[in-house]
Parts: sequence; C-alpha cells; structure tokens
Amino acid sequence: MSLLLALTMLTGLIPSVYAAGPEPDVLTGTVEYYSTAKEERVTDEYTYSDAWFFEDPNERNDALAWCPCS
Repeated sequence: MSLLLALTMLTGLIPSVYAAGPEPDVLTGTVEYYSTAKEERVTDEYTYSDAWFFEDPNERNDALAWCPCS
C-alpha cells in the first residue's frame, strides 16, 4: 500500500506542461491600464503560456519580451 502511495505522489511531481501533450494551454484576453506615456487609459490584447518558461533560456522569445513602451 505504501509503495502505491509513493508512486502516486511521484507522478504528481511531473509538471503539467509535459503531461498535457504537444500543445499547452494558451491564455488570451484584453487588459486595460493607464499609460503614463500617453496619459490615458489604454486597452490592449495579451497572450500567455506557462510553456514559455520551459523553453531554451538562451533564445529570445518575442512574445514574452513584448513591451508596450511606445
């Protein structure tokens, strides 16, 4: 019984990114914020995925590094 419990606990350590399959969940939506550069409220779209943090850290990810700086 304790061996079965130990195996069950070990499978819980596997990140869901690997267990989910080849296409991880991607969240998209809109966000509203106050832009100090434009001095007005701005509405913009966003995209987010946990998978970005499991990619090669030596390669630039433009989706993750996006900045509304203009």
